[in-house]
Amino acid sequence: MLKKFHWLAVVLLLLLHFPATTQAQLQSQLYIASGGAFSDPDDYVEVTRYDPLQQDVTSVNTIFTQAVQDLISDGESLFITATDSLVKINLSNNQKLASCAVSGANLMLQTGNEIFMSVQYPESNGFVRVYDQQTLEHLHTIEGISGETAGMILFNDLLYVAVPGGYGTTTGSLAIINPTTFELIQEINLGTEAKGIYSLLHYKGKILCVNKTPYGETTARLTVFDPESLTAEHFAFDHAFGKAIHLADDQLFLIVDNGLGVINLDLMEMLNPQLIPDPGSTNFIYFADIVYDTLHQQFYATTTDYFSFGQGTIYDMQGAQKGSFEAGISAEALAVVVKQLTSLPGYDQLEFQLYPNPFGDQIFIKLPESESIRYYKLFDLSGKLIYENHSLTNSMEAIHLSGLNPGFYIIEFTTDSGKVLNKKLLKQEK
Repeated sequence: MLKKFHWLAVVLLLLLHFPATTQAQLQSQLYIASGGAFSDPDDYVEVTRYDPLQQDVTSVNTIFTQAVQDLISDGESLFITATDSLVKINLSNNQKLASCAVSGANLMLQTGNEIFMSVQYPESNGFVRVYDQQTLEHLHTIEGISGETAGMILFNDLLYVAVPGGYGTTTGSLAIINPTTFELIQEINLGTEAKGIYSLLHYKGKILCVNKTPYGETTARLTVFDPESLTAEHFAFDHAFGKAIHLADDQLFLIVDNGLGVINLDLMEMLNPQLIPDPGSTNFIYFADIVYDTLHQQFYATTTDYFSFGQGTIYDMQGAQKGSFEAGISAEALAVVVKQLTSLPGYDQLEFQLYPNPFGDQIFIKLPESESIRYYKLFDLSGKLIYENHSLTNSMEAIHLSGLNPGFYIIEFTTDSGKVLNKKLLKQEK
């Protein structure tokens, strides 16, 4: 009874704030976490926000430690791993909501009410840890993983974790974890060709592993892992890879030879190794981080030498420079967060109905008779593209959205007349 009352309250809240006939447009905000100058012990982690509409940067908060590893958001809060700390910041008022001490903090993945964290040096065991998403209370340490961990991904209700190990490790592994029971199911050694395994992405029913190339080596590899057969296929490239940045259909954007390159995954061919050129690694100038803004279809990149300067640059999908923004020294963690705005100038208004909301496995949209849908996209609240479909034939056809984790999403429809419609959705618990 209480659970039903809870969902009724959520429905009423959504109706009050997001009525079906109100056109609410989306706007992204870029959050920047900079570790400051490595040589200055008093240059602390600064979190700022860049607004693409206003084209200005405002201060968010300070974390009194050096260096930053990751920055993610659930749409309501920011979560930052910064050397020896995990911090939660309220997006509405920029205030710290919670923090805790963490040794070896690395990358994060938020699912349900938990945050999973990969762990690195100086820790020598317990390489995945679990924290309460609300309070940051430490819930569990997953033991038994062979070495330092990096990227994580949820796939068919299981958590897959990249295990590159520490310095000098000659193989790469995938740890498979039950995210409900926090049990390590198994760790699969993918061999020497998966050395440096780091970023994990969904790709056509399989897991794409982007393996960072060890310093001094000139051959890079991608690994495609099949969760059904537990087998892997490796693909070699005459380049050096860093982490993955964005996956769009069959095109993978990633760090290649210290710049941003793009690979056709269907052909497993390098389309352009320097879509955005190396900013000057021969002079110790590097990209600190790059992130993709799905709504504006552009890349935000931060460049630094880690001790004297930092700057931000905006590029389009073809690699052309579009603008710039302020970024601190060592701005190594960027995150795009999507917000929903109303009465935004320059957008078409169109009344439509979308139901049910909250939804279970499918939704329907009803448009005026004069309009039809060209395609739709589904985003999480960080702006990450979850799914897109170009085959919807009419506005009353069921849109199947099963397999999603409970929580908030944003669906965007584009009509044949070019109008763009957005709606915030809630996937309810079963």
